[in-house]
Formats: sequence, C-alpha cells, structure tokens
Amino acid sequence: MTISSRQVAAKFYAQPWFWMVVGGVVLVTLPLYIPRFYVYLVTEMYIMALAAMGLNLILGYSGQVTFGHACFLATGAYTVAILAERYGVPAPIGLLAAPFVSAVIALIIGYFCVKLTLIYHAMLTLAFGMLVWAIIWKWYDFTRGEDGLTFSVPGVLLPQENTYWLVLGVVALSVFALWRVVNSPFGWTLRAHRENRPRCEAIGLNIRRYQLINFVLSGFFIGIAGGLFAIFLRGAYAEFAFWLKSGDLLIMCLLGGMGTFAGPAVGGAIIVYLDHIAPAVTQYWALMKGVILLIFVLFLPGGILGFIMDRIRQRRLRLEEVPG
Repeated sequence: MTISSRQVAAKFYAQPWFWMVVGGVVLVTLPLYIPRFYVYLVTEMYIMALAAMGLNLILGYSGQVTFGHACFLATGAYTVAILAERYGVPAPIGLLAAPFVSAVIALIIGYFCVKLTLIYHAMLTLAFGMLVWAIIWKWYDFTRGEDGLTFSVPGVLLPQENTYWLVLGVVALSVFALWRVVNSPFGWTLRAHRENRPRCEAIGLNIRRYQLINFVLSGFFIGIAGGLFAIFLRGAYAEFAFWLKSGDLLIMCLLGGMGTFAGPAVGGAIIVYLDHIAPAVTQYWALMKGVILLIFVLFLPGGILGFIMDRIRQRRLRLEEVPG
C-alpha cells in the first residue's frame, strides 16, 4: 500500500507541534508587519492575559471567588518602579524581584483568607486589596500617590517592538510554567477540592495548605504581569490596585472561560481590545461591559472557550453513538 504525498502532508499538518511552531513564528515576527498601535495593543493583551490566567488558579481551578487580586498586579508594578526610580536598578532586573515580592504579600494575605470560604473569603480579599490601594494612595513620599511613580527604561527597551519581544518571552515562559502547575498532581488536587471538598478532607488532604500554596502561586504570576505592566507603561500607578482592576480580571476569566487553561487569555485579549476601541464608539462602554458580564453569567457560565469545548465534546459523543 502506497501513501500519497497528500496523505503525508495531511499527517504532517495534523501534528500539534507544527502549529505551535507556526504560531510562535507569527507572534515573534508580528511587530515587523503591523502598525505600532497594534504592537502596543497586543503587548497589553499578553500582560493582561497572564494576569487573568494567574487569577484563574484561584477562581477556576480552586473554585474560590476573589475581588482583591489586583493588589498583586500593583505590588509587582511598584516593585519594578521603586527599584528603578529610587535605586537605579534596571527594569528587567527589577522584574526578577517583582513576582517574589507579590508572592510574599500573597502569603500574608492568603494566610488569613484561606481560613474563610464563599462570600467571607471574597469580602476579605476585597478588604485586603483596598487596604493595599489605600497604602499606595496615601503614602505619597514613597509611592507618589495618585501621581504614580514613573521611571526610565534601558535604551534597549525604548523601541516599542523591543518591549513587545521582552513581554512575549516572559509571558511565554510564564504560561508554560502555569501549564505545568495545573497539569501536575497539585493541579489535579485543586480540581478535586473544587468538585468535592468534603471528600478531599475525608481522605486526609490539608485543604488549607493547598489553598495557601495556590494563593501564593497566583500572586507570583500576577506579580510577573504587574512588573511587565510597569515596564510597558514606564511607571506604576495607584489604580493598578483598585477594585475595578480586580473586577476586570474577574470579567476576563468569566468571559473566556474560568476553569479552562486558555479561556482567561481569550477573555483578557477581548476586554483589552474593547477597552481601547469601544470608548471611541460609545460613551456607554462601562454599561455595556456590565451587560456582557450579565449575559455570560446567565447564559454562558462556561465562557467562550468553555462553550466551544462543550460543543466539541457533544459532537464527539454523537459521532461515537453512530453505528459502524
């Protein structure tokens, strides 16, 4: 039996690694053939997608609602800004410290929050998030309050394209690390806790310990996004920690599909795009965002990616039921 060249090509194109290589080449070369505005826009999409995926560790995989995770975005951003502006540390070096500082803050906040469940957990995270915002807002001598803390970046990062490649590389490595986390025994334990906490406790799992580790990991990855955001905007600002930013992260997860790996990234890209485009079309974008959230909560609780995956799963089941 001979295999035609068309069959060989079809088998080759069906390989996941082929499309990963193609996608990687497209993303790396993107600034070479799109306008600078879209380079700026896509860079912000990457950063917010990473932040939403970091929140998804808590919201989607652990099943806990949080309203204060923007404080870790601000912590990462201010770590880079303070090290650069006050101590002359190059921004890329400061970026290495940002996730660890955010993780320490997450450890302190998470220690208290994981002791509570449901609405009490959500309200306590909101309270801690607003506490961080208030400190940033009022501690003018250190954070410059509402004016924000600006700094200069190394010359190599001045072209927008170079910042794009830095963000792309860091986000790609972070997403790979997130993939390993959610597909590890630790990640499957989080899913088990989400689906049936009493059974997990019955077999002797220390649920609070897992929740605390997960909380710290979430803060770590959002801290990376915060550090990138500071480099991207050449500064850190108090609104990074405000509860509305936490709300945006929550909407991104709900829109794309919380509990799915890539769903929050999809939601993050959509919200960032609409935040830049919609205000030029209508002055009621904030109202429209609320309506979109309401529609997805009521009719598409699994989000965009969750809806697509459900349809694919149902189609496969129907094909399996067809005889012969």
